[in-house]
Amino acid sequence: DVREIDAIDCIAWTIQTNVPQGKIEKIVRQGDCILIKPKKNYVPLDNERHLTKKEYLTLLVAES
Repeated sequence: DVREIDAIDCIAWTIQTNVPQGKIEKIVRQGDCILIKPKKNYVPLDNERHLTKKEYLTLLVAES
């Protein structure tokens, strides 16, 4: 099953975090500065991971 990669996939992939999937409360983007607010009581990952397109589209609350 092949899925086409689009620009949003690429933008999301450039953002890395140690917050596990499902544990991000919101994402705030101010230019090149990305702020990720985790949910309470999350356990950071040992390694960073890339954001998914779905996380970027659903959790981004402000962009300037």
